[in-house]
Amino acid sequence: MLKNYILVAVRNILRNKTISFINIFGLAVSMTVCLLLIIIVADQYSYDDFHSDSDKIYRVITDREKQNDGIWSTATAPFPLAANLRVQQGVEELALVKNNFEGTAKWQQAEIPFQGLFGSNEVFSIFNFPMKSGSASEVLSLPNAVVLSNEMAVKLFGEADPIGQTIEVEEVGEYVVTGVLAEFPGKTHFDFDMMASANGLPLLEKEGKLLAPLTDWNNVYDNYIYIKTTENFQEGDLAPILNKASIDNYDAEGDYSFHFKMQPLSEITMGPLLSNTMGFGLPAIFIYVLLGLALVVMLSACFNYANLTTARAMNRAKEIGVRKVIGAGKKHIMAQFLMEAIIISLFAFAIAALLVEYLHPSLNSMFTSLGAPIRFDKTNYLYLFYVGFAALTGIIAGIVPAVFFSSTNALTALKKSINLENLGKKMGIARFSIRKILVVMQFAFSIFFVVTIITIYQQMNMVLTADHGFKKENILNVKLDGMPYETIKNEFNSISNVQAISATTHMPALGTNNGFQVDLPNEEDPLFMSYMGVDNHYVNSMEIELVAGRNYPENMPNEERYILINERAVERIGWESPEEAIGQLLTIEDKQVEVIGVLKDFHYERMDEEIGPMALRYKPTEVQTMILTINAEQAKETLSQLEAAWKKHTNRPFNYSYFEDDMKLSYGYYAALLAILGYVTIIVVSLACLGLLGMVIFHIQNKTKEIGIRKTLGAEAWNITMTVSKSFIILIGISYLIAGPLAYFVNVSWLKMNAYKIDFGIGTIAIGFLMVLAVVAMTIGSQVYKALKINPVESLKNE
Repeated sequence: MLKNYILVAVRNILRNKTISFINIFGLAVSMTVCLLLIIIVADQYSYDDFHSDSDKIYRVITDREKQNDGIWSTATAPFPLAANLRVQQGVEELALVKNNFEGTAKWQQAEIPFQGLFGSNEVFSIFNFPMKSGSASEVLSLPNAVVLSNEMAVKLFGEADPIGQTIEVEEVGEYVVTGVLAEFPGKTHFDFDMMASANGLPLLEKEGKLLAPLTDWNNVYDNYIYIKTTENFQEGDLAPILNKASIDNYDAEGDYSFHFKMQPLSEITMGPLLSNTMGFGLPAIFIYVLLGLALVVMLSACFNYANLTTARAMNRAKEIGVRKVIGAGKKHIMAQFLMEAIIISLFAFAIAALLVEYLHPSLNSMFTSLGAPIRFDKTNYLYLFYVGFAALTGIIAGIVPAVFFSSTNALTALKKSINLENLGKKMGIARFSIRKILVVMQFAFSIFFVVTIITIYQQMNMVLTADHGFKKENILNVKLDGMPYETIKNEFNSISNVQAISATTHMPALGTNNGFQVDLPNEEDPLFMSYMGVDNHYVNSMEIELVAGRNYPENMPNEERYILINERAVERIGWESPEEAIGQLLTIEDKQVEVIGVLKDFHYERMDEEIGPMALRYKPTEVQTMILTINAEQAKETLSQLEAAWKKHTNRPFNYSYFEDDMKLSYGYYAALLAILGYVTIIVVSLACLGLLGMVIFHIQNKTKEIGIRKTLGAEAWNITMTVSKSFIILIGISYLIAGPLAYFVNVSWLKMNAYKIDFGIGTIAIGFLMVLAVVAMTIGSQVYKALKINPVESLKNE
């Protein structure tokens, strides 16, 4: 029986080559997209799954909330919260991790810049990071201990044994190498070249080398707390302790309220969009969108198959009738049509698998070029998904035709009077055939995606081209990596194509945030403000507008005496105008500084965050990035001169980037989503038009004699075109009525997540509809034109 099903299926595929090609091609393309999306999703799900107790590991995250200003969420938490949690029931182990261990590591003649972390010894007992050398149980016990990644060890020591060697980290101190990590067996959200012992932090604090005291509850920006829980622990068990810590250490009437939450390890890489994260991962909303796209693309191809198969009802009617007369039951007819669908699906899968192998490297390259520095690797269980996905696709594609044909009466089939509306009646939709419903759904998807991709493009274009309040063009960011700023500044000043030089702790609008508190007169609660540490040329170099007062003077004292604040800070502090703020004293970290200038509000955060109170603080000894304004016409020559000047003072790599590229990287998730949606939209619209093409071909074949009679009777080409096209145009109109409100609701919803957004309305939806309508018109028009060219004598000669 199975052999017979396969033979009949293959015969029908070969007999109807055009329709079979449309079906196989459509399914192959959609499967390719889906398999690539499955690779992305499976890759992101695989992060941190090599830790043996991954289901018992949590990270503490912080929500900072301000009334009428939304919630700002960060992956970090205050350091002193760890002491509260460490002694709680249900906490088996607690690990502390801290940012800002970076610079240049020196050993003998080698000088290697690095990005690192401070960590407590529990990091290597909670997480199963494999050690190439060293003891994981005590590797970070000593206050001056450091663990190297295998790559960093090779860069710094070559073939020498690193264990026991002393390295110097500029402006931090000396560290003894106590361990070298092996290659990880999987991916992790941790991103570091070296990890130094957190036991040395109190000494660094005493020496004034930390940005904020370890006991400061307001420093929620650069500390990470990880917890390994006991058996039978529930995520909400620590909620009362976290709430109490918030109540006890922050004033309920203060400017901000802070709330702490537990985040499972499995939800870190595919979790909410947070600030101050380690590494780069796709947020959960992005993954859900990808899964939705895979479903839509696959359903679109399946709709095509169902549409074209049911449209051929007349051609298969006699076959079905004969089968039923000689004893075939309902289940046999269903099995036959499901077998055809599965065989077509397997043909398509074979093509899709080859395309995936070819396109997989390009997928990684595309994401890297878009500013998403991640690679999507195939996981061990991915091939099981592939096989199951191919079989499921065949069943989904064939189920509608199978139900339709198996329900047909034998006498009706032999008379070739199969009515496509019958299936609609059985499904409670008597006024529409299932074929029409599928066409409407396909084009509703098409319109929705076209509108959505237009919206995403407009939003991304807005955030990249909007006036952020500072200069972005022709700016080169040079990582100092421990190089003394004044030394290299004097060297770079001698290069003629360098037009301006300044420096900062971090660049604006790239998602990095530092904060401090200001004690306000007549108020018990301090004001929390963001800040950037800068030199005295930063304002002019970045072309930030001063609305009152003056910039930092050329000759500044060594200690911090002055400060520049923005308009929002003036408003929040309660001064009536920027002019009133000039000369006022602010108390910061137990010292008073004078406000000498007020800056026009600029976007120091990404544009999905509201502008809040912020300051530019004079901290030239803490700067990490040089900002060079260069002559764009001589960029290549200037870069060569800069690198040569750099090499005069150090063997460290000359690391630079253009600020505009950094900003694109900051909004990399927009670009990645736009690229994926762009490809998917093209495919969805193409599949819909392929299906429509098949429908129009059958429709015109059935109307060939009618068209011949109308032409004989003198009908104009326009009248014939409208007669043939009218039903399809009505279906597209119904698709618009469905897709329009859906596109409006979805796009308005995600745009609300951005503090600054485009104006979205009926105009964008109308543009999307007209674009789809134009493609539909070309699809229908091409076939109608062919029909009109046929001589009526040819179409009526047998009548």
